Amino acid sequence: LETKCNEVDLSKAPYAYNGTVLSGYLKLGKGSSALGFIFYGKENVERSKLNTVPTVIWLNGGPGSSSQLGNLMELGPFWIVESTTGKPYDIVRNNYAWTKNYNILFVDQPVGTGLSYADPGFPKAYVTNMEEVGADFYAALKELYLNPNGCFYRINIRGEHPLFVFGESYAGLVAHTRKLVQIQRAAREAQVEAEQRAQQTERVRKMLLSFSRDLRVVLLRL
Repeated sequence: LETKCNEVDLSKAPYAYNGTVLSGYLKLGKGSSALGFIFYGKENVERSKLNTVPTVIWLNGGPGSSSQLGNLMELGPFWIVESTTGKPYDIVRNNYAWTKNYNILFVDQPVGTGLSYADPGFPKAYVTNMEEVGADFYAALKELYLNPNGCFYRINIRGEHPLFVFGESYAGLVAHTRKLVQIQRAAREAQVEAEQRAQQTERVRKMLLSFSRDLRVVLLRL
């Protein structure tokens, strides 16, 4: 799997979600292993303004519990509930969804949890301690911010925009201060690299413009 950001249309019934919804994968540098996620932009906020809204990353515990449990049973905009009409399940709106106030990113971690994927051909794709969990999560955040296919990169959420990490139960260890430092460092590095790319592009543009002017002068003299 590669890092990707997919558009999800939940604007129609039974969802009728007025906002940006994205899903995809964040590659970790372990073969095809990748963390899966679902992102909801704050309700009733257009995409170009999502970076003005605080973003929350939600992690469930376990270790090994899918964060989609938090999405579909706790704080996401929709709940999956037992049906009373004979259907496998019903989808209902959560009137207390955090998406009413924040952008929310539900990430399935560590590798192999929920929507995430562990490459069976890669040695030690699965983590065995919290340092490895932190390293994978750090790699995923860099993909989210730095990779042109990362969702934060695409919707212009950068390192200077507010980011909060919430961990339920065992996931509190992942959201520990030391891990937050890694995440903040990834965000800052993303911003610095983005600025460097922009500066390099501007330098190349000026060089080409100068070359074009010099070439015109030479041609006129000829």
